[in-house]
Amino acid sequence: MGPQTVSRLLVTRHIKILNPELAEALGFGNLSAFCPGVLGQTGIESASLIKSAVDSISPACVIVVDALAARRLERLATTVQLSNTGISPGSGVENKRTEISKETLGVPVVSVGIPTVVDAATLACDLFEKCGATLCENEAVIEEELKKQGGSLFITPKESDSVIKETSKLLARAINLALHKDLSPEELSEYSPSF
Repeated sequence: MGPQTVSRLLVTRHIKILNPELAEALGFGNLSAFCPGVLGQTGIESASLIKSAVDSISPACVIVVDALAARRLERLATTVQLSNTGISPGSGVENKRTEISKETLGVPVVSVGIPTVVDAATLACDLFEKCGATLCENEAVIEEELKKQGGSLFITPKESDSVIKETSKLLARAINLALHKDLSPEELSEYSPSF
């Protein structure tokens, strides 16, 4: 979700630096973007890469975009989570990485994400409740049994590629509109074809 969202952002920091008059005349905000990748691809914690960028350019804030794990099946691909407390990448799928927050970066952090997976124990409890069972009090037992049977299991919709594509468009549009306040949606679409 993060890389697809970033690919749709109207990045303007370089224009603000190289030609501030042009940026002002066009109504551009000040936006930089990058995808730090995941630890398994880079060998470097995302938080460390982001901290290096923050130290280099001194942004007013950092917006972190990530796919999330849903706590309820009904929230899967239907909810946008927005927070000012940062994010712990991978924590929703039991792969907690270094926190990305104001405390670790030194600037405010806005995290935004959409749930794209749900763990199997949550799915089982939600289905039991839909069939008339009372609140699932045995979720921990279900989780433990699932771990014995093959580890933690996470479920994603079969159309997850489409979900990621469409939700990343939504998030990019929201970020672009928030940071380029002087531009109308029509003007933004001129600068960003995928807008």
